[in-house]
Formats: sequence, C-alpha cells, structure tokens
Amino acid sequence: MTKFVLSIAIIFFAVISCSNTNSEEKSFLKIKNKITDAKDEILIEIVGIYEVESESAIKEGCDLKVEITKVKSTYYYTLTSAIREKSAELSVDKIENSDELALILNEIQWSEYKGDISNEKESKEKELKIPVGINATFLNNEIIIQNYGNDMNYYVQLGECSEKYIRLVRK
Repeated sequence: MTKFVLSIAIIFFAVISCSNTNSEEKSFLKIKNKITDAKDEILIEIVGIYEVESESAIKEGCDLKVEITKVKSTYYYTLTSAIREKSAELSVDKIENSDELALILNEIQWSEYKGDISNEKESKEKELKIPVGINATFLNNEIIIQNYGNDMNYYVQLGECSEKYIRLVRK
C-alpha cells in the first residue's frame, strides 16, 4: 500500500514539473472581494520567481528563492535555500481591508516555536507542537516573511535565515 501511495505521489509531482508553461502567458489569481462581498474580482499576478535581494542577508546564508507556478486553478511553490528544497501547494487568501494577500507555503515545519512565553511557568508545563506552513504576505510583486517573533511570542520560521523580515522580490 505504501509503495502504491508513493508511486502516485511521484507521478503527480512528475506531471506538475513537466507541465508546459509559457513564460509569456500571465497567470492571475482571481479573488472575490471579501470586504464588500460583491461579485467584483481583483486580478493579481503571483506566478513567478522571487529572490532575496539584500546582499547582507545573502552573505549571512539567507539566499532564498521561491518559485510560484499554477496548474489549472491550484498554485504551487518551490522554496530553495542553502539547506533545503521543498515543493508543495500554496494557500492564498485575500487580507480584508488591504491589497495584500496572505500566503502559506504548506508542508514546511517551522525551525523553532515556544509560543506565548510571557508566563514561563505555564509555557514549561505545555508541550507545544511545532507549526507547519510558512506564513507570508504578498504585495507589490514582493513576498514578505516575518521570520521570527518577539520576547512574548517566540518562533523562527526558517532557521537558515537570521533576518527578521525576509523580503523576496519578483525577478
């Protein structure tokens, strides 16, 4: 049974990676306007390659690249860094009262998570599961990842980057 599921998964990813996409052709994400609940749709182009632009971040090992593709009506990403390459489905939602999109790079486990550590006594009593799915926002052809939290809510999404805000710009 395991071999069957693995075979299906390999075939699925082979079909996705071999799909012929025209670089000239633009893919747009149609999002229903949740603010007014009107039938108006906002067209936002998100398919493309995004890379870290900051030389200081790259020197510190935060040389990330995210490629977003579209197969039929589903978006996928491939995240490449110095220590990993991961491909999976991309979740996309419109942020209310904003031009931003909320993105989740599914299936990537965070590097660290301690949750709300304002009350350390309670925090030590609970064993927290490390979240899966890298949270990001998309605006003006950029993907921004808040990579780590603060003293009250400690987490690190991508351990290979020391930047608080990882800025990936469309190439």
